[in-house]
Amino acid sequence: MATMYILDLPEVNGMQNLITHPNVASKINLLPDFSNTELMMGIFLIPLAVQWWSTWYPGAEPGGGGYVAQRMLAAKDEKNATWAVLFFNLAHYALRPWPWIIIGLASLIIYPNLESLATAFPNLDPKFVKDDLSYPAMLTFLPAGLLGLVITSLIAAFMSTISTHLNWGSSYVVNDFYARFVKKDASEKQKIIVGRVSIVIMMACAGLLSLVLEQAKDAFDLVIQIGAGSGLLFILRWFWHRINPWSEITAMASSLIIA
Repeated sequence: MATMYILDLPEVNGMQNLITHPNVASKINLLPDFSNTELMMGIFLIPLAVQWWSTWYPGAEPGGGGYVAQRMLAAKDEKNATWAVLFFNLAHYALRPWPWIIIGLASLIIYPNLESLATAFPNLDPKFVKDDLSYPAMLTFLPAGLLGLVITSLIAAFMSTISTHLNWGSSYVVNDFYARFVKKDASEKQKIIVGRVSIVIMMACAGLLSLVLEQAKDAFDLVIQIGAGSGLLFILRWFWHRINPWSEITAMASSLIIA
């Protein structure tokens, strides 16, 4: 809905004008300019040849992971699980990004450079005026009701992600550490208590870490650093019995240090 509203703005004037606008036309080629070696390597060759199998990222685990397992285990049989994963990948990578892409392209028309972005936020510290400010700048064009809906969706997405990862993390602490190494005969009540305590500790650690990070990109970079180079190990664990949890922990720790 927000995407349709942005497309109807006089400055954008519909999809046809969007894709033919001089600021956009050169940005929508399916393949990058191969004469630009740096661009070709960064957004085409490395993701296609290396990144898909070498880097771990939540939701895009090369060797499979919790995100995919949740969808497979929710299916009634193997056939449905297969189709569920295929549909998830189609919806996640081919369909879901298009509203963001369209709004991003529209921002190239309304805010063609950083100077125009700076005028939209005159009271903002210049060091924060970067290309990624275009999306929040586009939100200023939405009417009150639609803007409230977008903000609500962002809050809902944030809360669902936080709750998922806290519960997911506590399940690791309880099932893979506490019940396995600390107290093998732990009762269900004890496991629940440990799970709740671990959630509080993880939330406190996350809050302290947020005080150190200056922007959301820092958190993204941290996750990438932990997963850099560990993807191949997660694939090989299905084929080589000598790979165990300690191998994976070592891979992630060394990736964080080296990256």
